[in-house]
Amino acid sequence: KAKGRIAWVYTKYWIFATFTRALRPGMFVLSSNALDTLFAFDPWIGRLVIIIVNHGCAQNAEFDLKAFGSIAEEYRLTFTAFDGSAVLKDLGLFSTLAASRRISLTMPAECVVTLICGASGLPPCVLGAPVYLVAVHCGKVAHLHGEENANGARVTLWDRQVGEHMCWRIERASPCGFWIVSCHSGRAWCDAAPGVVGTGLTTWEVDTAGHSTEVTFEPAEAAGCWYITFAQGTRSIHVLGEDTANGAAVATWTRQPL
Repeated sequence: KAKGRIAWVYTKYWIFATFTRALRPGMFVLSSNALDTLFAFDPWIGRLVIIIVNHGCAQNAEFDLKAFGSIAEEYRLTFTAFDGSAVLKDLGLFSTLAASRRISLTMPAECVVTLICGASGLPPCVLGAPVYLVAVHCGKVAHLHGEENANGARVTLWDRQVGEHMCWRIERASPCGFWIVSCHSGRAWCDAAPGVVGTGLTTWEVDTAGHSTEVTFEPAEAAGCWYITFAQGTRSIHVLGEDTANGAAVATWTRQPL
């Protein structure tokens, strides 16, 4: 008889602990085509968690993580056996295929496996797919003002309509950075004066000297919302004066909470 400590726990509670220890508030659950597998990502600390339920014998698995810009060179593996012979057992660190952003592992038989790996550069949507970018405070979308095609075309807010000048594509610029590219002109969002507060948002050809076009996406306090920040100058996208009218100016500003 044990006194002052837990002598025995049902295995099902260790299985439950596998999920509650690895999945924490604020993490994003990611979609995948892998059966019996759950992917979750914490963008604030750059942590990817993969939980796999293996109902069969020991087997190999491989995961393609090219949706991320980069992954760490090592991952940690733990597992809990269905029969309770191992509970939250730490198998140690293993090497990833960081250059190709892939992970290969061997899973023990009949268990739940938890894989934890550092990762970064996950886009907020499918890369290359047309999307609307919506201002939280008014519901209007960013659009290419006057449907212009030239460098320096302004980005303003407008009621959502059908048209390429209303839509944007997110494209990867670096392992952690992106371009927001107009479906109409092929030019990207640009901060023409990096670091200067209140600079009007325009579009420009990417990689033009003196014009910052690379941005990062950081989760905002409201679910499903993001801060968009220029990598150079570290100013975020802002609607001047919180204007709600069509044609409202979009500019860079020091980031503030929603």
